[in-house]
Amino acid sequence: MKINKKAQILIEISIGMGLFAMIAAALITLTIGSYQSNIQTAKETKASHLASEGIEAAQAIKNYNWENLANGSHGLTYVNGFWEIQDSSPENIGPYTREIIVESLSRQNNFCGSLQGQGVIDPDIKKVISKITWQSAPSKSRTIELVSYFSNWANPEETKCSKCELYEISSVVEFDASAVLDWSGKDVVIKLNGHLKADSKNNPITLTINTDCSLIIEDGGKITAEGSSSNGNGGVINITAPEVNIAGTISTNGYSSQPTGLLANGGLINIETTDLGISISGKMRSWGYTFSSNINSLGGTINVKTTDFNHQGEISVNALNVPNANDKPDAGTINIECQDFVNSGGISADTYGKQGHGGIINIKTVNNSSSSNTNITADSRGTAGSAHGGQIYFTANQLNILNSNVSAMDIENNRKPGITALIYCQKNFTGTTFNPQPGETILCP
Repeated sequence: MKINKKAQILIEISIGMGLFAMIAAALITLTIGSYQSNIQTAKETKASHLASEGIEAAQAIKNYNWENLANGSHGLTYVNGFWEIQDSSPENIGPYTREIIVESLSRQNNFCGSLQGQGVIDPDIKKVISKITWQSAPSKSRTIELVSYFSNWANPEETKCSKCELYEISSVVEFDASAVLDWSGKDVVIKLNGHLKADSKNNPITLTINTDCSLIIEDGGKITAEGSSSNGNGGVINITAPEVNIAGTISTNGYSSQPTGLLANGGLINIETTDLGISISGKMRSWGYTFSSNINSLGGTINVKTTDFNHQGEISVNALNVPNANDKPDAGTINIECQDFVNSGGISADTYGKQGHGGIINIKTVNNSSSSNTNITADSRGTAGSAHGGQIYFTANQLNILNSNVSAMDIENNRKPGITALIYCQKNFTGTTFNPQPGETILCP
């Protein structure tokens, strides 16, 4: 049978045009996706810059006149080379909204002759939040917050009757052996580049910090008791203070390089306080590292006991392995006990070894529990048959969960889930995963 050549040519042209259209559509989609990703990254970078500028502006205002740092929500103006606070609504900077929130902090423990446990406003301490909001999509907004704490140390109020005085650390202070730091009567502030370094020499080091005032770790400040090349295991950090605010890092990680045959277990972090705040840049880590097929290094332990728990950053006891390590680094344990639990940060006891086991997370809150846009995970990303998820136990009298994930799974193979047990209103929910609907709220009767 003969085929009309013109018809054949038309068919071939049609097929070619169809293929071209499909390829062009795929390329256009890929290009648009990459372009949109670059746009989002640029927006986040700009937002971070504006948030940092907000903190720097508040610092300048405070240095010029402490009284100008008034409580409330403000915008900023830059006039004649000086930053000033606007008493009106937050400022608009192109597509961004910047809000500077100034708050007072209260003291306890017989501050100004008050009764034990009664809160009294300290006139010489301010908490400053620089908050940037923008639209990342037509119906979706994004927010970045930076937190800093300012002290009126140069000219304190005459009415100030606390024995707390400012003690700032802005350089590296290194410890060769276990130490107890009794800073009674001091508001301890670990500034940018400030570092209490108790990393192991021949043995893990224990660093104990006590104050009856406050401990503040600003962004870029550190407290570490990590492993070293001579002893890979992380040490111990004990902190006791009425108020602890973390925008920097607390770490008892094992040694993260790769010496042959070295154990690199995570250490121990103990924090006991009335008011614990962890900002978006704040980190508490106790990681373990496995380097070879015959060595298993474990994630560490983090214990937190507080009244108010307000967390936006990272708390993690992960166990990691370097390439070609065949065994099973097991993640560690996180214990959190509090009255009120407010969480928009990540809490993880994950493992990344080929046969690793997820860790254990225990959260017990007496009153309210709120977790939004966050992950609480004890997952395994192992690729071998014995990998499995860990355990999560979450007890609360009131549970409010928004767009959050609570997971204890073997992520890679989805074969061996662990346990997630949520207990609220004296009722027990136990399952392999917990993925609540956005906006789901459970209240006790």
